[in-house]
Order: sequence, then structure tokens, then C-alpha cells
Amino acid sequence: MDGSVHLLTWEAVGQLGRTLASAVRSEGLPQVIVGIARGGLIPAVMIAHHLGVRDVRGISLAHTVTDEVAAVKSPEVFVGDHRHLGDLSGQDVLVVDDIAGSGDTLNAMGVLLATMRPARIRTAVLWLNLANWQPRNADPTYVGEHDQGWVVFPWEKNTALHATPDATPDAMAGPDHSQARADGTRQAGARLIPSVGGPE
Repeated sequence: MDGSVHLLTWEAVGQLGRTLASAVRSEGLPQVIVGIARGGLIPAVMIAHHLGVRDVRGISLAHTVTDEVAAVKSPEVFVGDHRHLGDLSGQDVLVVDDIAGSGDTLNAMGVLLATMRPARIRTAVLWLNLANWQPRNADPTYVGEHDQGWVVFPWEKNTALHATPDATPDAMAGPDHSQARADGTRQAGARLIPSVGGPE
């Protein structure tokens, strides 16, 4: 990883969600959307609203050990109780997560879902971290944005940035990152992304 930290605002996340929903819609509406807890639940609900899909389910999968920036990954992906997913046989399923790092979490999800016999499985992530991506894993079907470095989403606690020596309070002010450096300027190693494709 290159050590940079990207702070996404709610505006940026909303834009990525709309982009993903549009791409999904162009290839057919899913019947079920599955969010990977914790981070994937928020974009899963956002995308479901954009698509008008009411059947949203969740499952806990985890590969990182803590919430800190550049957190250590466990050797295996922890998979929660899959019974919460219910019957997915014959369903068109869209799996949503906030970020794909190595791709191991999405891979584990794909292996699990295959045993449940859905008619179709697609995956969508807001962000793909190219620095950690493992070519052995299948690419997500839909990717909102890709870059290198750590991503902090607006629903994550700002204290995670304290693990980055160059991050300053200005770069992580307030629970809504849109209040911090709205012009998108680079601030001491932490990059605020007010909207995708905006000024750097």
C-alpha cells in the first residue's frame, strides 16, 4: 500500500452509489441485495433504494482484525451465520460491499453463495484498492472507483486516522467529512474526496 489515506464524503459515496445502481440496472434488476456487514450494509441499502429493490439482506464477513488504518488481516475470512440470508435458490443476487482490498472477502462470499444455488450472482463495491488486489480473485462485477491507499468512509470513526502520523484534525474534522476541506485539497497525507472526479 502506498500509505495515502482517502477520506470519502457522503456526497462522494452517494455519487458512487448512483453510478453502481445505474450499471446494475443496465444489466437487469436483482431480486435480492446482500450487504456484507459492516461496511457494505450502507451502500447496499442506498443501491436498493435507487433500484427499487425491497429485499435486502445482510451477512457478516470480516478479513481485517481492527478498524485502524492499514489494519492487519486475519489469515482466513470470518464468515458469520449464513442462515440470515434465507433461501436464495433461483434468485438473482447482488452482493454489495464498501471496499474490496485483496478480494478475499468477495471470494469467500461467492463460495458461500454458490452452495445456496442462486440463479445469478453479481458483486458491487464502492471502492477497489489496487494496492492490495490479488489477481487470483475474480474482479467485482461493478466498481465505483479504484485507487491505491486506505479509504475512510464517512460512517467510520475518524479516530482510525490517528494511526496515520501525517493525518491532522483539519483533514478529519466532524462526523460528516464534507465539512473538512471541501475544496478537496491534499492535507498532510489525508486526501478528502468531496465528490468523485472532483479537484485534487
